[in-house]
Amino acid sequence: ESEFFGHERGAFTGAGSRRIGKLEQAKGGTVFLDEIGEIPLGIQVKILRVLQEKSFERVGGNDTIEADIRLIAATNRNLERAMAEGRFREDLYHRLNVVTILVPPLRERREDVPLLTNYFLERTSRQLQIERPTLTEEALRVLVAYSWPGNVRELEHCLHRAVIFSRGFPIQEEDVRRALERQTEESDIAPGAPEGWPAGEEEADLRSLVQAYLDKRPDGSAHRPFLELVDKLLVVEALRRTEGNQTRAAKLLGLTRPTLQGKMQRYGVRRTAALQDD
Repeated sequence: ESEFFGHERGAFTGAGSRRIGKLEQAKGGTVFLDEIGEIPLGIQVKILRVLQEKSFERVGGNDTIEADIRLIAATNRNLERAMAEGRFREDLYHRLNVVTILVPPLRERREDVPLLTNYFLERTSRQLQIERPTLTEEALRVLVAYSWPGNVRELEHCLHRAVIFSRGFPIQEEDVRRALERQTEESDIAPGAPEGWPAGEEEADLRSLVQAYLDKRPDGSAHRPFLELVDKLLVVEALRRTEGNQTRAAKLLGLTRPTLQGKMQRYGVRRTAALQDD
């Protein structure tokens, strides 16, 4: 809610200063709301008001702010079913449902795979602050031929893994196949996995990175490089989420500002590079 509407100083614990939300930042432009079907009912009411009255208040504030924006929403949920189950407001549905664009699954538009691949490789290079990864024609053919049950997000995760798996660029066919094999494993604890091994989608992604590093560095040199990579990614993501504000990024990570700055210098993280990854 604070991310979208902004907040006033003291609105809640940790709100040490006023924050301008995405809605206010987008004045005169377009706001894209992904996964609109996951938004809680309480916030749905506030979004409905934005659409009806063209205004809103920051969290903890009294000043009414004009909402001069166009709103585009996306979801993979059946909103009609969600309305019937009381999980999505009917009035908001009709407000949003002016023009509907149905996006086919990725397996039905394979011609988009090369374009999306280029985009995600470019994005990964910014995230990791490395040279832009490339891949062979054989690797690309594997990507185009795959059915992508998880759609675009699965492609993104696969390419991120392939970059980690690769022993250099260009990314080879075997790197892509290995990334896909890891991806099709169950997201929960694998049979025979050690007790306490992380479960769930996010943890499964992290587990894949751990396994990739151990595969690439069987000589016992995996531990420190992996921890440094994760540390660097945390710094980059914290700066992105706080729009480059080093004080807030340090607080988000539980660090002091000098410690954060030391990590930025150590890993070559530039504030502008973190902001560009959006």
